[in-house]
Amino acid sequence: MYTKVTDENAHTELWNYTNAKYGARLMDYFSACTLNLDTNNPEFIYKQILTWLIYYKRDPDGRSVIDEFVEQCVDEPDLKTKILRAKDATYEEYIIKRAPDANKIMLVEPKQGGGVLAVEIMGTDQDMYMEGRSFTGTVHPWHENGTHRITGISTILRSDEEMFEKYKFITPGMTDKIFDIMQQDYQKDAESITIAPGSKARTLLVKLPVEWVDGICSALGVGKSRRKRERVKEIASVLTSEDFLKDLVSKLSEDEKIALRLVLHSKDSSVRYANLCRRVGQDDTTWNWDEKPQSVVGGLRRFGLLIVGRKRIDAKDYKVAAVPADVAVLLKSHL
Repeated sequence: MYTKVTDENAHTELWNYTNAKYGARLMDYFSACTLNLDTNNPEFIYKQILTWLIYYKRDPDGRSVIDEFVEQCVDEPDLKTKILRAKDATYEEYIIKRAPDANKIMLVEPKQGGGVLAVEIMGTDQDMYMEGRSFTGTVHPWHENGTHRITGISTILRSDEEMFEKYKFITPGMTDKIFDIMQQDYQKDAESITIAPGSKARTLLVKLPVEWVDGICSALGVGKSRRKRERVKEIASVLTSEDFLKDLVSKLSEDEKIALRLVLHSKDSSVRYANLCRRVGQDDTTWNWDEKPQSVVGGLRRFGLLIVGRKRIDAKDYKVAAVPADVAVLLKSHL
């Protein structure tokens, strides 16, 4: 009665089976269907209800159309297992993180969170699934390695960049991206200050953005003055206080102490930023210093013990991490 079911035609044959058995009374399920039916397009409504009937409707005993189909139409045990995995289908909005590759596998992430999924596209419409776009549709597990498949009707939304190119307006999503880009530019500028040999704390701190100065004040518990220069003066004062610095060092983690020793034992108490990050881990510092960093380098920067900037080494400019000269003198006696 039915074509032999294979991995390649399984979805089509499941669809044909359901349509043949339930198609004549499909509209009886209109009110029960939980998928989007907000349209006047009869074909769209029909296909959505059919998709819901296959993947989401359950009898009181928990059985589904998929169970029927597997029992009646599928012979191969491995294929039965694959098709039964489709009972764990989900219908939601996904963001495309990577367009389909040569094997028609794309990477998507549910908009509500839950981790990135590898999704196999069946058919010839993979060009529609471009990186940055999003789609709402049914995705379900299929392969043993965790790769999913997409089935049914998918509503694809253009990316923010495409919307701007076509209609010349900024979407809410673009506003967030523009803000992120601006903050990245601000951070790049702030990490390009010149660090000359022998630069002291006040000289370097005053070059930092006021937002970062406030972050250091918060971490050290100082900085009640209204003016930035006065707050910088307070920071420099406590960082060059023997008692304060001794207490601060006692609160550092062992990894943070190791990082400081690496810098202090280098010429001018500064090291190439990339080399330091390779030794002690990547820096998670962002423009927003209200968020406490989790990295070693980020933690030391928040205390004002490390300053990131540019330094001329062997006739070239390098990004470096440095301990202010007057702070370095005292630190060496405590590490």
